[in-house]
Amino acid sequence: MEIERTNQLLTVVGSKLRGLQGGLKGEHALTQSAEADAAAMAGAAVPSSWRRVSYPTELPLRSFVEDLARRVAFLHLWVQHGPPAMWWLGGFFSPQGFLAAVLQRHARRFRVPVDALVITAQVMPHLQDTSLTDGALRMPVENKITRSRRGSHTSS
Repeated sequence: MEIERTNQLLTVVGSKLRGLQGGLKGEHALTQSAEADAAAMAGAAVPSSWRRVSYPTELPLRSFVEDLARRVAFLHLWVQHGPPAMWWLGGFFSPQGFLAAVLQRHARRFRVPVDALVITAQVMPHLQDTSLTDGALRMPVENKITRSRRGSHTSS
């Protein structure tokens, strides 16, 4: 679910940016939506067309793009290398949904009632590793996170 929602956001961002670019180059007329997106970006705000399919955020545009890049990198590493040892809960569209899925999976696997399970967590210190964002910031918008037929994940 997270991958699909992230891909939907990347698709909208890419489409809106290409449409705006074409309008600014004079290849076609700018739509009202494109003009609104341009005005938002000129004011360092996330366009409303992006917000409609985005995770909840109050970040300004630059921080939003950096945050989105970190989220894509997090999912990309998960797809490429399997589940991480630590989860960045803030990187999910719906952390509550993720945690509910973890409980349900564990309950099914060990045949215990989901109501009998409790999640405990340890908050880790902020990691200064920029390797996630360095690669993600260079990743073109057209890249999507995809799943292979065998159930493993790849990126295109």
